[in-house]
Amino acid sequence: MSATRRRTKTKTPSASTLKDHTTDSEPFIPVPSRQGFLNDRTDFTLDPSLIFDQLPQPFRRINKILERIFDDAWTIIEQHDKQRVSEQSKFVSAQHTSSTIINTPFPISIIGSHTSGTLCFLNGMFNEQSYLVCYDNQVDEIVNQVMIDSVLKQMIVFKLEASIKNTIYFLSVIDKSGYWKMMAYKNQQYYLLFTQFETEDDSKRPLCLMTQIGLKDDYLVVSWFGVNHDSWIEVYKLPKEQWKTEIANQEQAIAASKNQAEENTTDPSIEGELTLIRAQFSRPSLLFKAKAPKFSPGSNNFQQLMKNTENSSNIGQGTANHFFTSQIIDYRTVLIRDLMLQSKKIDVADRPIAVPKADLLPSIIPNILFIPAGTPTGSNTLAVSWPTTNQLLIYKVSKPESKGKEASDARPMSIWPFSTRITSLSYDAKHEHLAVALQSGNVCIIERTNGVKDLPTIQHISSDSISDIHALDSLEYSFNINNQKKHNGFFMLSDDGKIYQVKFKSLLSNDNMDEQQNIAVCFPPEQSKDTSKIVQMMFFNCNPSNLFVSINELNRVYINDALKCTQLCEIVLSESTKNENEALQIALIDDARSVIIGVPENNKQSEENQTSSLRLYRVPLEHFPSLETYYPERKSPIIDEIEPVIETKSSKTAVSHSKKKEQPVIEMDKTALLFDEKIKEIFLQRQSHTIERRERLRTRWNEIKLHCNPVYDQTT
Repeated sequence: MSATRRRTKTKTPSASTLKDHTTDSEPFIPVPSRQGFLNDRTDFTLDPSLIFDQLPQPFRRINKILERIFDDAWTIIEQHDKQRVSEQSKFVSAQHTSSTIINTPFPISIIGSHTSGTLCFLNGMFNEQSYLVCYDNQVDEIVNQVMIDSVLKQMIVFKLEASIKNTIYFLSVIDKSGYWKMMAYKNQQYYLLFTQFETEDDSKRPLCLMTQIGLKDDYLVVSWFGVNHDSWIEVYKLPKEQWKTEIANQEQAIAASKNQAEENTTDPSIEGELTLIRAQFSRPSLLFKAKAPKFSPGSNNFQQLMKNTENSSNIGQGTANHFFTSQIIDYRTVLIRDLMLQSKKIDVADRPIAVPKADLLPSIIPNILFIPAGTPTGSNTLAVSWPTTNQLLIYKVSKPESKGKEASDARPMSIWPFSTRITSLSYDAKHEHLAVALQSGNVCIIERTNGVKDLPTIQHISSDSISDIHALDSLEYSFNINNQKKHNGFFMLSDDGKIYQVKFKSLLSNDNMDEQQNIAVCFPPEQSKDTSKIVQMMFFNCNPSNLFVSINELNRVYINDALKCTQLCEIVLSESTKNENEALQIALIDDARSVIIGVPENNKQSEENQTSSLRLYRVPLEHFPSLETYYPERKSPIIDEIEPVIETKSSKTAVSHSKKKEQPVIEMDKTALLFDEKIKEIFLQRQSHTIERRERLRTRWNEIKLHCNPVYDQTT
């Protein structure tokens, strides 16, 4: 009994301290590591087993260590449990496996297409000869091929569409030798429009580095690198209507020569190999050219310096902009060092001044963006940023007013300086906002309506550099978005592999001003199991405009909805042996209803500079369950009416029955009839296949979904 009284009367200092911090209305709950030290509020008389004696040292320290180990282990168990629940809630995007391999007669190295076109152009080598191949997505087969002079390293495709029969595809290509060429394709015939700076001596001509089209494909800018290691750009106005007329004349001449050849021979004509037609075509008119700024070491010629400053010809040329040239700066540095240091003085005049020599600059490719006019009476502009400067130069897309030898050289309308290098440009035509992505991870928004009156909006996106930026233009109608007010903003791809969405103050209402401050990561989604870094994004730039293709570092291809921040599906390619060292090539065709993916194969290359061949896959998108709601119904195609061909030859059976002017004998063109019948047959066959495939998918969806992700219908 005495022992029991002794245990009940035992009170530790820690227990009394804990009692002082509690109140009558607040029950005391001891932590697990302090359960051995109970206070007076614990009803220990009902459960004497809860009362423990205070252990002597070193057992008390051992007990505390064990309790701490237990608490830490319990915390780790809770964290693992939360992580397990989070992993179970993550989803895997639906896998799109309905891809077919495009069989090509020889290895392909580059692909090019137009988003709204149905043709895709390929380039490859066979027996040391380069070929240009045309693939038709409607019939899913290669239509024809033609030999060209050299292998291509870049190909941009745009078109002039009046009807199905009169559609002309224009190809702006750059070959391995650095030649810039323009080609055309119409009715299964290739035309070489021109070759720029064609000469026999390659050492005396500049090299073409890049071409880019803009302003409804009416203008084209070309980047050059000269023999003197200088870089510049040239802006051209494309004479597409003149080319259309000249190509029609060439078609008539070819048809006449074929008819004459058929009349001269009695044997049935055998169609020869398709050739590239070389004729005299109009050249695009040069509007202006702009040179890249150079950094010179400075000059002592102050008169020339003042002259260059007055006519603004030394913009962005470093120390040459200032009266304190590098020689003067070096001279003053020597004086300050001799005056400040306790050393033997040396005559400064006897000391040679080291003048740095200007190194030969490598070839540089600028960032270029065409900006359309805001009003019908306004002027189109061109934004240019060179990798060697931190300036954004704005040029007017028109011929300069100056005359003389350098009449084509244009001065910038305005210059925007930045603290770091410009990595990407984008423009929102609806809100007239120019977005400038910087290497520092910031994005700067310049409002065209205010211009230099208001300071631009600057937003920090990421600590890494921004590699790409895209403006989701509200003028592009989206089929599945009802509220057009939400259809705006900029999407930026950072070097950390994440895509951010940013809205700015002028795009937001007063109630939603906080949205600008909360920059959220849209892709990859947090609930996705594949969180690899995204290395490339490619928006559809058509209806639907809010969809885009993303490729991560594992070369996995996803189709995403930018506005909903949702991964719609993953494109899984069959029999794919990917070469992770090279990027995939993506070509959208038929209004982004299909996509052509070129996967570099892991073949052994005999030469170091030889590009690996591509395995081509055709992936239809519009009939996939998670994507079919994004595509509108197809419009009926425009088919040419059959035009009669006037027979110019005199007919012996024609008899004049009246004194009126004789009516010409009309004969139907058999070639046009056969072409129209073939086109009608193709569309009817394609429409029937589409309806059958859609109905088959709908009726067998319960069976098909068993092979897809079980949580496919869940949204994040």
